[in-house]
Amino acid sequence: MDNPLAGALITPRPSADETGSWPRAESATPTARRRRSFAPSVPDLIGASVLAGVLLGKRPEVLNGDTAAHLRMGELILDSGSIPRTETLSFTMLGRHLALPGWLGEVAFAAAERLGGLGMVAALAAGLAVLAAVLPALLLRRRGADPRITLLAVALGASLSASGWTARPHLWSYVGVGLVLGMLERRRPVPLAGVALLFAAWANLHAGFVYGLALLGLYALGTWVEERGAEYPRGGAGGGARRLLAATAVACAASLLNPAGPGIVRQIAGALGSDAVAAQTTEWAPPSFGEPRGVFLAAVVLAAAAVVLLSRRRPAWSRALAVAAFLLAALQSSRHVPLFGLVAVPLVALHASESFRRTSTRYWFGDAFAEIERRTVPGAWILPLFLGFAWLSARPGAWGFDPSQYPVAAVQAARSAGLQGRIFHSLQWGGFIAYAWPERKVFFHPVKYDDDVSAAYLGVVAGPSPPAARLEQLGIDLVVAEPGSRLARELVAAPGWTVWHRDGTAVVLRRSTGPRLPP
Repeated sequence: MDNPLAGALITPRPSADETGSWPRAESATPTARRRRSFAPSVPDLIGASVLAGVLLGKRPEVLNGDTAAHLRMGELILDSGSIPRTETLSFTMLGRHLALPGWLGEVAFAAAERLGGLGMVAALAAGLAVLAAVLPALLLRRRGADPRITLLAVALGASLSASGWTARPHLWSYVGVGLVLGMLERRRPVPLAGVALLFAAWANLHAGFVYGLALLGLYALGTWVEERGAEYPRGGAGGGARRLLAATAVACAASLLNPAGPGIVRQIAGALGSDAVAAQTTEWAPPSFGEPRGVFLAAVVLAAAAVVLLSRRRPAWSRALAVAAFLLAALQSSRHVPLFGLVAVPLVALHASESFRRTSTRYWFGDAFAEIERRTVPGAWILPLFLGFAWLSARPGAWGFDPSQYPVAAVQAARSAGLQGRIFHSLQWGGFIAYAWPERKVFFHPVKYDDDVSAAYLGVVAGPSPPAARLEQLGIDLVVAEPGSRLARELVAAPGWTVWHRDGTAVVLRRSTGPRLPP
């Protein structure tokens, strides 16, 4: 008996009709269209895998120092009922102008903490990570891609994004790029009202809305190039170049609807252009191809290149530009690798599903899965799983900051004792100390610092002068550092400094002599 899926599993891109819209892919048989299956769909399988990854594989990393910094800022906004315009959490930047492109994202995480503690913060992060991974799967499913291609491609993309599964506002941008990609790859014109609403919210959730602007602009440029050719349907994908250009303009205008207004652009450009910020942020470094993550990225890139080279048709310019741009960004900074996985990999899979035709009628591995998957109901499995995870996470004590990575005991003891004075601390602990010890201002806060603060920090921990001398110049009274660090070793031997607390993670040193400045 012939396989009913022959020629239907992987089909080339259909021809456009006179209106320029693309016909919807049909199911394998009329029976398949009528029956529904509640077996796990590909989006459910991907979502469940991401949920398990956050719950098990990434659990120690979901709540990190940046999470604490954003929670502290969100709490500050909720307590005051206003968005701060000047820095108040660090004494090194006190009173400096502050623009918060992600203030709403911080408020959302802080509200989640008030609702269900740190477990609810982890649940919100898990939900955003799941949604970011599921959106490309839904896009490929809607475009009629073979479920096996969808499962493989989205699994690879989600794996690349795993480094970003931490409770921070950047997760909103992972979801945002998926929504933009879905708008661009729909068979109808891009909805301008939807674009305006998305970017008005996104510009207040996280600075990554610039990735969405870039994606819109790249599609507008690529579509314009395509329309110069005779074979491309005018008014086709996304409504044509004019529609995409209008959507880009609408997105730019909507992005200005934030408390900083046009100043948000200067804030983002200043952070991206600061060598000191890049030097102090490890995720801004290029991926290392001598490490497993770098090897995996290289393998995915090579596989994507092979798919494009072996396909029967060239990729659309809009997709090619988007893939190239996000690949270049990923090679320049590890921070952009997740975006490459969430944008470029699904686009390559979409191109493959439209380019390769199945000609053989014999059984292929996974034919039964592909037939059943087309009749599944997305969300039937992942939604109950997520709700159960959120309920379990909200239990008291279910989640917390890893005491082996952050000075939980040391800060708790110092706060309980009411220690006074300016604090100097290890770089990665600034956000946690600001969160766990809100009465004290920190030296280095990850939400706001500049080249001068970075230089002062490096002058203490790696400068030629003795740390004690530099700390005295800065008016530092307390130091919280790793027990085995150079700073801790030298201060233990320096006159005028005493060890106040020590555990396996941190040592608190207190200056017993010298002038004290306001904290």
